[in-house]
Amino acid sequence: GFGLVAVEASAAGKVVVASNIYGLADIIEDNKNGILFNPNDHIDLANKLNYLAKNPGKCKEIANNGYISSKNFDIDKMVNLYQEVYLK
Repeated sequence: GFGLVAVEASAAGKVVVASNIYGLADIIEDNKNGILFNPNDHIDLANKLNYLAKNPGKCKEIANNGYISSKNFDIDKMVNLYQEVYLK
C-alpha cells in the first residue's frame, strides 16, 4: 500500500532510503526527496548508503526536499481530499 512510514520519516526531516516498489516509488523521487534502491539488491542498497555517507550536503538537500514534499500528505489536506471523493 501507501508508504506512510516514509512520509512520516520525511516529515521528521530524515532521509528516506527505500526499496523501489509500488507505494514507495509513488511518493519518493529518487535522489530528490529520498533514495530508492532496487528490490532484493543488497549491492545497490550498499552503494546508495555509501553515497549518502560520503555526501552529507546531499543528505541535507534530500532531507529538506523530503520535508517539503511530506506537506502534500498533511492530515487536514488528506481528510479534505477524502471527503471530496466520498461526497462525489
